[in-house]
Amino acid sequence: MSDDLIQHVRIDDCLKSYRTFFDHDWARRIGDLASGTVLDEAVFALGITWKSVANTHLMPWLLADSLAELLQSFLGGTEPTASRVIRAIHDQLLKSIGGSLPMRARKRLSAKINDLSASAILARDQAHRRLERRYNSNAIWQELLQTSEFRLSIWGSQRVCYGAVYHAFEDFARHCIAIASGEEDDWRPSGEVLEVARATYGNDFVDSILGDHALTVARLVRNALAHRGGRLTKELENINHGFGVEDGVVQIMACDTANLYHVLKSVWSAQRTLQEVPLITEGDIERLFESILGRIKDEDLPKKTVRVWVLACQRGRWKSVEELQKMPFTLLTDTRGVNFIEHTIAVTEGAYGLAKAQEAAYREMPYQIDYDRLLAGGLLHDVGNLLEFEPDGQGGYRRSRSGLCARHPISGTAIAYEAGLPDEVLNTIACHAKEGEGRPQVIETVLIHQADFATFEPPVMMERNTLIQ
Repeated sequence: MSDDLIQHVRIDDCLKSYRTFFDHDWARRIGDLASGTVLDEAVFALGITWKSVANTHLMPWLLADSLAELLQSFLGGTEPTASRVIRAIHDQLLKSIGGSLPMRARKRLSAKINDLSASAILARDQAHRRLERRYNSNAIWQELLQTSEFRLSIWGSQRVCYGAVYHAFEDFARHCIAIASGEEDDWRPSGEVLEVARATYGNDFVDSILGDHALTVARLVRNALAHRGGRLTKELENINHGFGVEDGVVQIMACDTANLYHVLKSVWSAQRTLQEVPLITEGDIERLFESILGRIKDEDLPKKTVRVWVLACQRGRWKSVEELQKMPFTLLTDTRGVNFIEHTIAVTEGAYGLAKAQEAAYREMPYQIDYDRLLAGGLLHDVGNLLEFEPDGQGGYRRSRSGLCARHPISGTAIAYEAGLPDEVLNTIACHAKEGEGRPQVIETVLIHQADFATFEPPVMMERNTLIQ
């Protein structure tokens, strides 16, 4: 690359500017807030990307500091060659002629040689101190900056880091908007994202967040870097952007990348998004089914069961436990006030009680019942309803588009498979209703099917006036 072009490359010459900007305490707080919620994945992706960018930003400082430490460690731990030679001469002289010298002469000879060795060590230490002054991290940094290719690598890495910091934030914002709006989480132009955000959060919120001046500048600079090689756009020329410009090209300093991180961290943090979007967490599900989950002995199965519920709530756009407690357990009949959560508990406990009754009554069990699978299957048998049902906007419920495409035994099985549930539990979810008629079933599926229909048939019969009371 020509020297003329490299002359127009501007970088930050201060080594301290390349120290890491990543806020570990903030990342831990946000991670804890999002843990077990629908934002868990988005917050993790944001944090890991920003951490990797901060590490890339750190590389120049790390290089200079490591070289200085390595050199000083080498110099400090190496005995001077002159000292080693003098010590060898000392040993050989005393060994070869020491016996022919009087004791006093032998001591004077030994002392003189030791003085020479001490002088060599002193000279080494003085040279070491001179080298330390010359080869500390800042001195090495200044040496590296004399290389045009090194300066160019710094210039390029800061452009990459700046763009990556913004891209990670934009992806996080898009994910949050998709969760809150119920729209598909997919790439779309920024203008479309803003339209969805306004419809979801309102104009005031969007203008105060996505319309922030610092964020607007960051977006325009990112666009210039990504689509115009860093050359100024008309939009950038017409606002106070605060960036250095050389021959019409925006120059990204180390402080610009660090400042962008702190601006984005404060402009729209995951904490603020969590306040705007009600969420169903793993803790919520654990509290709903605490008694049943506590009877599962396998260590991983309760966690996976809860994870399926959280995923289903996320994809069905259910945002609070209160919503779940208002939701009917079927759309096929009037449930007489029995909600989805109550039905789930009743079916699970019913199947569990039926299994225990058989064990207590039978002299010898003809089959083995796995209570872990029974309890997990009971909690998950209707979890697909969270995708099959949706509010109709008039205080009632209807089948969603997802529900029209696949009934809850299918959608529930798919999510449970994704979460790593055992095949036997998948059998229970898939085969507990009419989809399982005539199909091979584990004993836990049979028990849950009977308990399920014991709660379903009475309201159906009441609607037909065939239930004798």
